Amino acid sequence: MFLFLYILIFVNFCDGSNFTKSRVVHISQGNVRGYKLSGWDIYVYYGIPYASPPTGRDRYKPPLPPPVWNNTLDAVYKNIACPQYYNKTTNYNIKQNCLIVNVYVPDTNATNLSVLMYIHRASF
Repeated sequence: MFLFLYILIFVNFCDGSNFTKSRVVHISQGNVRGYKLSGWDIYVYYGIPYASPPTGRDRYKPPLPPPVWNNTLDAVYKNIACPQYYNKTTNYNIKQNCLIVNVYVPDTNATNLSVLMYIHRASF
C-alpha cells in the first residue's frame, strides 16, 4: 500500500502537471488553457493545432484548416512528439500528425508582444 502511494506521489510530481496558476486565452479556434511554469514568469501552452493533417487519400496534399472546438482546450501537457531520429529506445508518443505549436508567453497583460519562432535544426 505504501509503495503504491509513493509511486502515485512520484508520478504526480514528475509528469509536469503541478502548475500553480492557469490562464485561458481565446484564439480563432476557441479557448485554450495554459499554465504558469513553476519557477518562471511565463505561461506555457502545449500542443495547439495550427492545421488539420490530411489523411487517407489526401495524405500528400497540403494541410487542412485548423480544427475548431467549443470547449476549452487544455494545452497543459506535452502529448505529441513529431517523428525524428532518436539514438535510444524511447517512450514518446510519436505521431506523424503533429501539426501543433507550443507557445511560451511572459506573465504580463501587455499586448502586441514580439514573437520569436525557433526551429531546431537537429534530427531533421
